[in-house]
Amino acid sequence: DGRIEVEIIGDYQSVVGRLPGYLPIEGSAFLVGGHLDSVLEAPGANDDGTGVAAMLEIARVMSQYEWPLDIYFGAWNAEEIGFRGSREVAREFSTRGVDILVHYNVDMLLVPDPEDMTVLMVYPEGPYIFGQYWADLTVQMSNTYGNGIIEPVISTDFPAWAQSDHMSFIQQGYDSSLFAHESGGAYDAW
Repeated sequence: DGRIEVEIIGDYQSVVGRLPGYLPIEGSAFLVGGHLDSVLEAPGANDDGTGVAAMLEIARVMSQYEWPLDIYFGAWNAEEIGFRGSREVAREFSTRGVDILVHYNVDMLLVPDPEDMTVLMVYPEGPYIFGQYWADLTVQMSNTYGNGIIEPVISTDFPAWAQSDHMSFIQQGYDSSLFAHESGGAYDAW
């Protein structure tokens, strides 16, 4: 219905949508994003067609309701060559004073571990409120409204922690950046 305002940000032309919140609080927001690009060797439908598809479906569902805070939806370019698109957007958000309360980075959801069928919600090491709180809240929402497939994992137990766009936001001081990822990395086509 046109409620999401869309803009292109940066030289790498990342696409960012904003669903305005109804409270008169400037800056505070939530963010969900995935990357648009892939590389020849990568299974592009998974890396990261699944992240963009999940982000678009979340945007579709959430746009049907009114929310108190702004919600941003991002499709980053140039992740595979060094997180360049997300880095531009993170810097732009910082310049604009956008206070990202939590950033859910969605990257590669297609291949679950056949033994447990979960999606990993990897959160940063540090104070509870910067990561584990949001991972635990996501687990609660999944158990209550979804199919209960979210498993929280601390970043120190996840070898690929530094290999996706959430790092651009962490480097800009957005500490509450989580990373949703498949549990079956060992079974993936890589």
